[in-house]
Amino acid sequence: MKTFLRSPLFKRIAMFALLFTSCLSTFYAVYLMFPFISFEGRGVLTFLPTVLIYFFPIFSFAFLFAYVHRRNPSSKWRVAYYYSIIGGIINLLALAWHIVSICLTLGWKLYGGVSVLYPFDVLAFLIMAFGICLFIFIRCIIHHEDANAEIVNPEIISKGMPWKVAFYVGTAAYFEGAAISSVLFIGDGYFDSNIIFMVPVLLAFMLPMISFILFMVFNHLPQGFKKKMFLSSLIILGSLFVVLFIWTLVGYIISPYFVPHSMAGLFPFGYAIKMPIGLFIIALMELITLIVALVKYIKKYK
Repeated sequence: MKTFLRSPLFKRIAMFALLFTSCLSTFYAVYLMFPFISFEGRGVLTFLPTVLIYFFPIFSFAFLFAYVHRRNPSSKWRVAYYYSIIGGIINLLALAWHIVSICLTLGWKLYGGVSVLYPFDVLAFLIMAFGICLFIFIRCIIHHEDANAEIVNPEIISKGMPWKVAFYVGTAAYFEGAAISSVLFIGDGYFDSNIIFMVPVLLAFMLPMISFILFMVFNHLPQGFKKKMFLSSLIILGSLFVVLFIWTLVGYIISPYFVPHSMAGLFPFGYAIKMPIGLFIIALMELITLIVALVKYIKKYK
């Protein structure tokens, strides 16, 4: 069992499981933040700890990505140490804040609304999150000698790469979570007359995360397979981008108000300013990704 837990296969399974969880939790975290901004901070004193714990999975994934892709014990130790300190402080403060909110606002009873077991499920999540950070911190203290271990292997990613990944995957996770949530609703007997035009929007929501997953797979392929996958990924993603763009554009021509009428819930901030800003963010993210990938392919393989 210990051998499996330390194996590359388990690490990949853990990363993808955490990434999937992060997509849903990030979507709900952003959704809960909407009243904070659009209604002048309403609910922030009560629901901020909930928002913070919903962001915790994507926060953890960013550090896990950095940890897995470090090759030296000293750099791995630092990633784990900073994660335990930052995550531990945030979760401890959020836990104290949540307990005060329960005592003063929610009462020690099921509140509902956010979830069936709210606020007790969030209380349990905060305790578990703090426990994880505390456990990692203790291990870092026990193995403090790793912090000064000799650097013997060149790192495979730059120091700035985890921050870039965190920003990109954090944004992509929100849209992926929105798409997954919408599919669950549709599968629950929901049907909309604009469903034919909603499909390309939902698929577009998935594009940034698909791009990131392909990036992760590419980084772990043997060198001989990388060129073929790089080119195949560029063609597939580029073709999807063009098809979804045209499909969505046709939707706007035939039914100009299909987004506010049928998908307003997926654009909470855009709905407030009467503009589906999420579509522009996705288009920009994917276009920049494709251009950067194309330039790198030309430089490396041409």
